[in-house]
Parts: sequence; C-alpha cells; structure tokens
Amino acid sequence: EPYSGFTISRTTDARGDAFVAVSIPAAAALAGATFTHQWLILDPSSAACGTFGSDLSDALRTQIQ
Repeated sequence: EPYSGFTISRTTDARGDAFVAVSIPAAAALAGATFTHQWLILDPSSAACGTFGSDLSDALRTQIQ
C-alpha cells in the first residue's frame, strides 16, 4: 500500500531543524523496500505557509539495499 504510513510529531529547534532517528532491522525481507519521507510544517503565523498555515517539504525516497 503506497499511502499507508505513520506520523511522528516533532518540534523544531531555534534554526527550524527537526530530526527523527529510525532504526531499520537487519532483515533480508526488507531488501529492496522503498520508503518515501516528507515533512508537514505547521506555522500559522508565517506568510510563507499560505492560507492553511502549513507547508510541505520536498519528498525523499529511499530504498534499502
């Protein structure tokens, strides 16, 4: 299912950075699995976030080798 996933909430630091560490088990069944990652930024006070007070990062697709 390409649209199933999970949500993790984080608060940014003073520079606007946020980090999430994800552990990937050493399982042969995961070889070739592809994941897409994307951030949703909520900032209703920012003019850059437009009408809905939110913005999306560029997506990143990774594949386990």
